[in-house]
Amino acid sequence: MVTDAKTLFDGKRLTMGPQDTTFEKTAFCCMSCGISLCDSMGFASFSFNNSFSEEGNIKKWTMSGWALKCCGVTVCCPSPIPCFACCGIPGTPCAGVFHWVQDPGTPSKWNATGGVCEKQCCLSMSNHDGDYIIVDAEHDGSNEKPLHMFGGKNPQTPPCFIGREMGSLKVMNKGGAPGATTMER
Repeated sequence: MVTDAKTLFDGKRLTMGPQDTTFEKTAFCCMSCGISLCDSMGFASFSFNNSFSEEGNIKKWTMSGWALKCCGVTVCCPSPIPCFACCGIPGTPCAGVFHWVQDPGTPSKWNATGGVCEKQCCLSMSNHDGDYIIVDAEHDGSNEKPLHMFGGKNPQTPPCFIGREMGSLKVMNKGGAPGATTMER
């Protein structure tokens, strides 16, 4: 049975954090201007709004409203364009918007498509084709079974992330509070 991403994530925010290795933590530290490095409790995160649509037989997933939050409060809206790291305000050309299409041969796989900027500018440099996310019974976006995004060979993925898991995605609780398992001592 295929896990339905739309049922799990439509209208919800997903938070993205590094895998539990020094390599990924270092990369997220750079993307968060150091906030994630100072945060050992998991209160700093990148998060996205999620929406789904269909065009014919093609199912589409859009992640927008990319924000860096600390303790549930938006600190900045980062851009996926490194030179404009804090200029990703929704509605601007540099705002991060990520598009995915469901793989027709493997329904649990969502393939990246198009550019990573809201205005879809400069696709030759801003596409993230080749990235993908798996949504199945073992990857449902919960704290226990987070989604994993894999890096493809494209201009947006640093060479050291190609073919690797780039981060974990989890459904964010209302108010941005950490899940119950995070709060247990």
